[in-house]
Amino acid sequence: MKEYYRPLKNLPEITDPTKLSKYQGMVYSGFNINDVNPEIISLFDKLGLILQRAIHTDSTVSGEDFAKVNWVYGGQGSLMKWYKQKPNISKTTSSFPHGPGVMLYTEDEVELVYSTELPSPSIVQVGIPHDVVNPLEERYCISIIPFSKETNNRISIDQLSKIFKDYLV
Repeated sequence: MKEYYRPLKNLPEITDPTKLSKYQGMVYSGFNINDVNPEIISLFDKLGLILQRAIHTDSTVSGEDFAKVNWVYGGQGSLMKWYKQKPNISKTTSSFPHGPGVMLYTEDEVELVYSTELPSPSIVQVGIPHDVVNPLEERYCISIIPFSKETNNRISIDQLSKIFKDYLV
């Protein structure tokens, strides 16, 4: 697994940005599906994907390969960072404000492998340890976890990049 993100182009906005204010002050919040632009729902359907509102669960096993599509508003200068788990570190899933099944790490348990300021929207790798450093302003990130309509499985970054080939930058 070498890809960490893929910028996308020509996708409709996921929501009207004025609807974001109701999420202000929330660290993590489920995004109301009624706030999703119907063009996004239609596009995902056309691409053989379904949107499922899911509790934010990035991984129960470090190193899984699956992706999300992120739309980011604000957060100028924010960096998304990806890490690899150091050898001999044993982790179990933890509970976190956005639900159970999240692997949490301290900085001494991981090694930085890649970092970038993400364009929006982007396909991002979320199956390995990652975080966002947000230095300058408030940042809203709406993440969609696409599932295959055929199998109802999560999708790897490579598979999702192929599905969105016409939208890649």
